[in-house]
Amino acid sequence: MIGAALGGGSVVRLLAPELRRVPYRRRRSELAALLRWCRERPAVQVRLVTGPGGVGKTRLAVEASRRLTRTGWHCVWIRPGIDPARVLPDVARRNTLVVVDDAMARTDLVRVLDALRAPAHGKLRVLLMSRVAGDWWSRLRWASGLVAAADSRVSDQHLEPLGHDDAVSLVRPAVRAFSSALGVGGAGVVAVPPDHGALPLDLHATALAAVLESADRWPEPCDGDPVPADPDVAVGMLLDSERVRWLREAPIPGIDPAGMDDAVAVGVMLGTTSGTTVVHVLNRVLPARADVTRLGPGPGPVGLVVGLPHRLIEQHVARQIATAPWLVVEWLRELAPDVAHRVALIMTGLLAVPPPGFAPEDAERVLDRVVDEMPADGEALLGVLHLLVQQPELPAGQVRTITARMLGLDPAGTLRAEVLTYRTRALRALGRPDEAAAAGQEAVALWRAAHAADPGRYETVLADAIALLGQPGTGAGA
Repeated sequence: MIGAALGGGSVVRLLAPELRRVPYRRRRSELAALLRWCRERPAVQVRLVTGPGGVGKTRLAVEASRRLTRTGWHCVWIRPGIDPARVLPDVARRNTLVVVDDAMARTDLVRVLDALRAPAHGKLRVLLMSRVAGDWWSRLRWASGLVAAADSRVSDQHLEPLGHDDAVSLVRPAVRAFSSALGVGGAGVVAVPPDHGALPLDLHATALAAVLESADRWPEPCDGDPVPADPDVAVGMLLDSERVRWLREAPIPGIDPAGMDDAVAVGVMLGTTSGTTVVHVLNRVLPARADVTRLGPGPGPVGLVVGLPHRLIEQHVARQIATAPWLVVEWLRELAPDVAHRVALIMTGLLAVPPPGFAPEDAERVLDRVVDEMPADGEALLGVLHLLVQQPELPAGQVRTITARMLGLDPAGTLRAEVLTYRTRALRALGRPDEAAAAGQEAVALWRAAHAADPGRYETVLADAIALLGQPGTGAGA
């Protein structure tokens, strides 16, 4: 019955915020603030919306886009894996909102932003979404001409997990919505959330898991006993249901369930934009050739995991790394630049919000291999460096290694200054004050030269570099 209701597709894709399956009854004040920001007078504004994965950033942007479109705005989404050249030419004629999903993950973010221009007779609003702010966000203040421009206004907005009362009121309509979408009983079943705040995605997953469980217990709608709710258990249950679907929809000859789990994890980590690499890796790891276009998101045929929540995908990858550590050895070799960045992005995401039972050392082992195996590509190295320095505790050894590789490419100007600044932080953390002082002094000299040419743009980054140089363990001040 459930499969028929969805046309044989994934039940878990009902959680996709773009589908708007659950009525939008929370975050109304945040939505109102975002719409007011869009309608303010300045021609160009950039805003960063942050919050943990599953907190509702994408749904907030979906609702804002929907309302703005009704009033004649042009809304453009630049999602991971999408070439901005396909959509940016449309940003020219009228009030425009550009949404950059998972902005921190884009190595081309500065180029994307600097390709934008305010419409001749309208406003340009750029909405960046990311789990965290940090160095990458501060960097845009000087690296991006659009953000640094005197006539651009920059702001940020943070979304917190819901409180308990809001969580309770969110689960019940979600249960009704998913029951209706699946054509099953259980509209009277209420999933009871834990006595603390929660992420909307977790609450929706809890509601969906409760509906699926109630469909087995009560085939017709009824007011049965509430299904106990635990978001971690619910997410695990939905992930297990997806694993069953993978085997059913895309069996690989000679591959048992454990092998399919490995195949999907590898496909997710590598993506499908580097097809030659994926084929090479899967042929080495698996005993049979796989249809790689079905093992991860990317252009081409719809992948097995396209449309699934990122947190669910990340949890699957975390499980496989923990249970099959040989994967790290077997396929993290000779990584293409885009693949290296994608792997680092997933690992740093797992470190930022660890799933239940996840051991941080598993992700750290993978990151060590990524840093060692990356090609000598300056942009790719810089992209991974930006991901590394977002971690709560600086991975000083990895940063020292990757900055040494970047300096070996002989960068100049502000790029060299930026690399030296990160290297100063790493060397100081590693207890190498003399080396830290040398790197820091060169960085400050380069930032001073940039500041002399454009004081407004580089004032803050120069001040930060001078302050870093004066910290204990770095050496004498500037």
